[in-house]
Amino acid sequence: MNRIVTFLASTFISALGAVATSPDGVFTYTFSSGSSPIAMITGYAREYTDAQLVIPDEVTLNGVTYTVTTASGLDGNPYITEVSIGKNLKSCMTFRNCSSLTRFAVDSDNPYIMVLDDAWLCQNYQPKGTPYLWTLAAGAATGDVTIPSSIVNIYDGAFNGCDIDCLTFTSCVVSASSLIQAAGIYDANHDYLGWEVLGTIRQYALADNLTQWANGKKYFIEGEALYGCYYNGLTTSVSLISMPMSTTRTELIISDSCDRIGAFALGAVGSLRNLVIPSSVTLMSEYTFAYDRNHYSSHLKNIVIGAGLKEVYLPTTANTIATVHCKSTTPPDVYGIIFWESETELEAGGVDHLYVPEEGYEAYSSHKSWGLIPEIAIYDIEGPGIGSSSSDTGTTVTWHASNVQDTDYYTVRAFGDASLEQLVEEQTVNLGARNAQATSCAFQNLEPYTDYWVTIEGIDYDGQPCYFDYLAIHTGSTSSIPLVPEDTTSASTPNDSPSYYDLSGRRLPHPIPGINLVLTPTGTYLKRLNR
Repeated sequence: MNRIVTFLASTFISALGAVATSPDGVFTYTFSSGSSPIAMITGYAREYTDAQLVIPDEVTLNGVTYTVTTASGLDGNPYITEVSIGKNLKSCMTFRNCSSLTRFAVDSDNPYIMVLDDAWLCQNYQPKGTPYLWTLAAGAATGDVTIPSSIVNIYDGAFNGCDIDCLTFTSCVVSASSLIQAAGIYDANHDYLGWEVLGTIRQYALADNLTQWANGKKYFIEGEALYGCYYNGLTTSVSLISMPMSTTRTELIISDSCDRIGAFALGAVGSLRNLVIPSSVTLMSEYTFAYDRNHYSSHLKNIVIGAGLKEVYLPTTANTIATVHCKSTTPPDVYGIIFWESETELEAGGVDHLYVPEEGYEAYSSHKSWGLIPEIAIYDIEGPGIGSSSSDTGTTVTWHASNVQDTDYYTVRAFGDASLEQLVEEQTVNLGARNAQATSCAFQNLEPYTDYWVTIEGIDYDGQPCYFDYLAIHTGSTSSIPLVPEDTTSASTPNDSPSYYDLSGRRLPHPIPGINLVLTPTGTYLKRLNR
C-alpha cells in the first residue's frame, strides 16, 4: 500500500525543521531536511474520532518527499480500534490509554516494528526478532493477561490504560535501564530496580521458570508485591519492584529479605494505609511513591521505618500521614515532605506523631526536619513496648498505647504468614482510660508452638487509621516444656541446627543467657538453661 500525503505549497519549512498540519487535518509533524529528509508525527491535528487510523509512509511538502519515521503524542484516543503502520516507521512508543484499541497491523516489509497476537506493539530490536514491548492495546487487555514469552523487555508505560485482573510474566520482568538511571538508583549489575510501566493491574503472577535462578536473576511474589533477586557473582540483592496499583490491600510488610525499594514500586497504590519497611532495606528510590517522574500519590497513614535506611524518601502528599516509627537511633536524612513553612513553623497537615528509640530521642528532637513534628515520643519497637506471652489458655499481645487522645479502638489481627494473607483471628480492643500506657489483646484460637504475625491498627474517632505496628511471635505453652541443662544432649535433639526463642515466644538469632526455648529439627521443644 502506497501511503503518501502531500502538503500545500504555502506550508512553512526551514532547514532546522518546522511544524505543519496534514491536508486532511489528522496529524501534526516536525520536519527535518537534509540528504534524507524525514518527518516525525508529534500528535493529532484535531480530535480524531474514526475507528481506523493509518500512519503514512511518506509526506510531500513543497515538492520534497519526507519519510515518516517516528510517531508520538497519540495517546489517550478513545475512538480508535485499529492502527495500520507502514514500512518506514522506526519508532512508535505511543497509543497508550486508547481504551477501544484492540489491533495493530504492520507492513511485513517493516524491519523495525513487529506486532504479536495483534495487540502487542513491539520494537523489533536487533538482532531482528527480539521484541521490546512498547504498548499493549488497552481494548484487548482485559481479564487475565499473559505476556508473550518472546518479549524480552518492557518500556515505560506499556500497560497504561489497561484493565487487567492478573498479569503473568513469562520470560522477563524488566524495564528500560534509562528509567532506572533517571530514578537515581541504577546499578550496572541490577538493571531493573524499579519501574513505572505497570498500570491498572490487580494482581501479578510468575511463570515457574522465573522463580528459579537464571542468568543471575529470579523473582518471587509475597504479600501481592513483586520482588526481584539478583546475584552478581559475589553478593545477592533483593529489590521490591512493584505493588499492583489496583490492589485492595491496606497493609504491607515488606519482605525482610529485601534490601532495596525500587522506583515507582508503591506509586499510586491507593488502598495502602500501613507500611512496614524492615531493617534489611538499606536503599530506597526517591521515586518509590511516584507514579511518574513528576507525580506522587499516597494515602499512607502509618509508616514503620527500619534501622537500615540512611536516607528516607516519604511521599510528598504527607498530609495524610498520622504516624512514623523510626527504628534507628540515628535520624536518617528525610526527603519528600516539606516539613516547614519557616524556620520554626511546621507546614499544616504534615506528620502528626513520631516514635523513636530512647537512645535517639534527643537526636530526633533536635533534627532540622524530624524535630519539627508536633509530637515525638519514645517507643522502642523492638523492646518492651510490644511483646507477647503464651500460656495453656491462650496468647496475650501487649503494646504501648500511643495517640491515646486520638485513638478510639484497636483492631488486632493474627496471621499465619508474613505476607498477611492467612487471617487466623481478629480482635477489637477499646482503649479504655485516656491516660493508659499499655493495652493488650488475648487470642484464643492460636495453635501452640506456631509462628504468627500480629498487626495492631489504631482507629481514630473519625474511623481513620492513626497507628500501626506489627509483631512476629511464636506461641508456646512453657509450663509443659521440660527444662534441659545447658550441657545435656537428648536423643530427640539431632546435630542439625535448632531454633531458639525466649519465654515470650520471640525468636532469637542465637541462645541468650538464662532460659531459652529450643525447637529441634524433629519438632520437639526443650527448655534449656544457658549460663
